Amino acid sequence: MADKTDIKRTYKWIKNDYMKKKTEALKTAAQDQALATRRRKVRMEKQSGTSLCRMCNERDETTFHILSECSKIAQSEYKKRRRRRHGKLAQLVQWNLCKRYGLQHERNWYDHTAEKVLENEKVKIIWDFSAQTDHVIQARRPDIVVKDKEMNHTWIIDITMPGDARTEEKEREKIEKYQDLAREISRLWMTSTTVAPVIFGAPGAGGRREEFSKMLEADEKEVDRARFPALLGSARILRKVLDIPG
Repeated sequence: MADKTDIKRTYKWIKNDYMKKKTEALKTAAQDQALATRRRKVRMEKQSGTSLCRMCNERDETTFHILSECSKIAQSEYKKRRRRRHGKLAQLVQWNLCKRYGLQHERNWYDHTAEKVLENEKVKIIWDFSAQTDHVIQARRPDIVVKDKEMNHTWIIDITMPGDARTEEKEREKIEKYQDLAREISRLWMTSTTVAPVIFGAPGAGGRREEFSKMLEADEKEVDRARFPALLGSARILRKVLDIPG
């Protein structure tokens, strides 16, 4: 399967004046795997010592491992970072949906408050939706469900933020995860249904989903801004673990 990482969007943040030059340089080095991790020191610079992560001592210390795989960091940093980042992205998605379908919304996405259910004659949007089904389905609570009444089509939207190297893998996982729910919704609501994951990698990669792009019609500038807190959170973790000055 072809790589679904959106290269243009992945590096687009470099052109935007959203962050300090030091942070921009750090993020560029992180995406290029050029930071002084233990693996780089041992494997590439031929220094003595271990290549294992200084935090968990379980796997090679790489940028991606630090940002998305380390079991020790996962106990605190990932949960806090994912909650902030996940919430902002979901907030942006619902705000764009409100704009598209003519529902009430704030002028700026960051002032928007997500409602559990929004509906008009065109669409029904359900936030943090736990579906009631006739069959036992494990994965039945995606982030957002959108039923377009005019098209008689439903989108199951779920947001995830893995390491950049795993964006394609996580996209496949999300699509497979919600297939049972998609079939059940199609049967119960008598609608066609699409699983549309929203994927953003920890250091900044953007996933590419044609179905989602067509449905959302999001302003790319707003998407880039929503990713800004994610980029800053990742930079903070890298500075803390690798002892890099701010």
